Amino acid sequence: MFSKPERPGHTVIGAGTVFEGTLRVAGTIRVDGTVRGDLLADGHVDVGPKGIVEGQVSGDSVAIGGRVEGRVTARTVLHMVKTGLVKGDVQYGSLQVDRGASIEGTLQGQARTAERPAEGSVTESVVAA
Repeated sequence: MFSKPERPGHTVIGAGTVFEGTLRVAGTIRVDGTVRGDLLADGHVDVGPKGIVEGQVSGDSVAIGGRVEGRVTARTVLHMVKTGLVKGDVQYGSLQVDRGASIEGTLQGQARTAERPAEGSVTESVVAA
């Protein structure tokens, strides 16, 4: 008779889809289309190789294989896939950058302890060794 409480789901912005406005997601989201506005997720954000976000991106963990033009905040891990491009400031808990990925903006690591601040600035492409 009574259903179980719903757990946060998985949202997909498919190829060819354009979303305009602020998008708030309780679970995870994958973007293969275009989001024109802020994308705010409680869970994981995955911007696919053909995905585009023109606005702020915020999530628990974030993987970028497409293009983001705006601030990116990854509370735990930011993974820049080799096809990924960010034009904007980036804040992250930890950072993984694949060879070929590009970040044009300021990088700010969230210190895990008061002894270990991690902050820097990048104005050119970031390339992993």
